[in-house]
Amino acid sequence: MNKAKKLHALLEVNRVTSEILKDLLPKLKELKGQKILKADGSILAKYAELLKIKPVQVKGFENDYANFHRGYLSFSGYSVWLEITCQFKRDQHSCFYESTRTYVGTLFSNSYGFLEEVEEFPEELNKVTTLQEQEELLKQYGELKKQMKLIESQIILKDELRYV
Repeated sequence: MNKAKKLHALLEVNRVTSEILKDLLPKLKELKGQKILKADGSILAKYAELLKIKPVQVKGFENDYANFHRGYLSFSGYSVWLEITCQFKRDQHSCFYESTRTYVGTLFSNSYGFLEEVEEFPEELNKVTTLQEQEELLKQYGELKKQMKLIESQIILKDELRYV
């Protein structure tokens, strides 16, 4: 796949997630301490509309097709997650999906369904980068990885590596 298209998709799904969080987090903060889930783990009817994830316009790469595929809150154990998936055109006959899963809060207990904590907005979602920057970071990563392997090959006390 074209690297520029892949990077565009990743940045775009982050932008969409960011937009949704800017709307959702203040609503969740208002509900802090409230029971928001039924015993079966679904959102209480009185909060269902308030916490419904509204679709956001997705921009395709160079005017290609793109679509907001789905967005929802998921609850696992004591955690509240926002899950977003966007669809992008790969070529004439196929598409691909990019997703984010963002931790947004804590439940007192999943079985009781009370919202205990709400996270602050994750600023890393607003990071914008270029393909050139990413390729430079990948190059640096590769060089550091080679250096690490060289150093590791010289270490005799291999068991001690797990404590570093």
